[in-house]
Amino acid sequence: MPWYERAAFQRLWELSHDRDDAPGDYDLWRRSALKVIDTWLGRGRTLHIITVKPEEFFAWLEARNLQNTAETRLTFVEEKAKNAGSQTDRSGSAFDPQALQRVDA
Repeated sequence: MPWYERAAFQRLWELSHDRDDAPGDYDLWRRSALKVIDTWLGRGRTLHIITVKPEEFFAWLEARNLQNTAETRLTFVEEKAKNAGSQTDRSGSAFDPQALQRVDA
């Protein structure tokens, strides 16, 4: 699951090719994301939370000649989750500890 810091969210949204399809309000997005997290965890599912950092994401897009869309952000996050095997929780699932700290805040 992608996680965005407030400033990163605004920058990613402003430079998004499909921004008309998504709300540009960080607080609305955050509330929705937390509901998704609660739902998944409530069902006993494992959830990978990956912080999307604009510079890294834009470099990834440029290297692949892709546009900034919801689909490419999800692909980026899925790729990062697959490569995050160096940090695992007790169940062996990869996670981004910084993102988890922000969710709890």
